[in-house]
Amino acid sequence: MDAQGKPYCDGIFFSLSHAGDLALCAVSGAAVGCDIELVKDAPFEIAPRVFRKNERAYLRAARDGIEAQRRFFTLWTLKESYMKMTGEGLALSPDRLEIRMPALTLLRDGAAQPCALFHTAHGEYEISLCAAGQELFCRTR
Repeated sequence: MDAQGKPYCDGIFFSLSHAGDLALCAVSGAAVGCDIELVKDAPFEIAPRVFRKNERAYLRAARDGIEAQRRFFTLWTLKESYMKMTGEGLALSPDRLEIRMPALTLLRDGAAQPCALFHTAHGEYEISLCAAGQELFCRTR
């Protein structure tokens, strides 16, 4: 672990996540975080506590319930990947973070963060990665 609690081994940072039948691993020479969630039964009741005003508007703008669930988990996995990248996890309150969609930028306490974000859907899953710095290379299988 580094000083911020971020796991690494021999100078290589990594992050793990799993949901349903899938597992996700991110590996980098810099701090990295990843998250995967199965799109099912989004806990919309927590939205006022974990999402900022514009994020809640993004949820409300969904065409239907399925799109709203996907949007919920898109925002959540992006935030979770950042919290894992920093090593703070849920010690960092998600409502301090704001995801700007569709630009995929992240603000922390109103300030843009120097990190690269990646998001994709894979079947019934939403997957996000966050890496320190401005570049991110992703390969899926």
